[in-house]
Amino acid sequence: MSIMAQRAIIEEVYPSCSPFKTSMGIHERKEREKSRKREVILKAAEKVFFKNGFENTTMDEIAQKAEYSKGTLYLYFKNKDELYAAIMLRSIDIFIKIINQEISKAKGGREKLAAIKTAYLKFYINHPDHMKVFLFASTYIFRMQNEKNNEIMDAIVEKDKIFKGIISSIIDAARRDGTVKEMGISGNTEEIFQAGGLVLNGIFKNIIDLETVFTSFQIKPENAVELAYRILRF
Repeated sequence: MSIMAQRAIIEEVYPSCSPFKTSMGIHERKEREKSRKREVILKAAEKVFFKNGFENTTMDEIAQKAEYSKGTLYLYFKNKDELYAAIMLRSIDIFIKIINQEISKAKGGREKLAAIKTAYLKFYINHPDHMKVFLFASTYIFRMQNEKNNEIMDAIVEKDKIFKGIISSIIDAARRDGTVKEMGISGNTEEIFQAGGLVLNGIFKNIIDLETVFTSFQIKPENAVELAYRILRF
């Protein structure tokens, strides 16, 4: 009887005694533990970054919040930039999910275009801190574009392409069914994409900057956004 056949019999009769399965079980447990630790670090980093901002955050503070040594952080992220990039990747993922949810409920070019602005508002209301990170993603990508062999950075670039692809496909559809022309908008898909991003990103960057002003005048930021949309006929 071959060795492989003997092992098969042993694994069938005594599955818990299989050295192969035991080693696989250990590997899986180690991977789960690594994923758990990485998630703990990310959640701790989010709390510190969201409170202090990128420039005023240190790896020591994140390590303290995560209740790990700073050395443990460096096992998962090589520096503060990479850790922040991981949060940025999560922010883009959250926004893409919201956009897909909104456009799935829309019919026709006009409704789908409206779904984009609705997605922006829902992102701001439900995930304000992640939106702040998202709004500065393009600046971060530009600053880090020469970073070599960075898997997180590569993932951000790919997610950014997916985001652009979703919005561009909506614009294309709105151009084909005449919605863009009816709205008095001219330009190709890329021009409309860039101009729309300029308007929407600009609105929400200003809303975030002026949150304390709105609070002092007892104005809800989301109401200010809706008013801005109406003024711009967007």
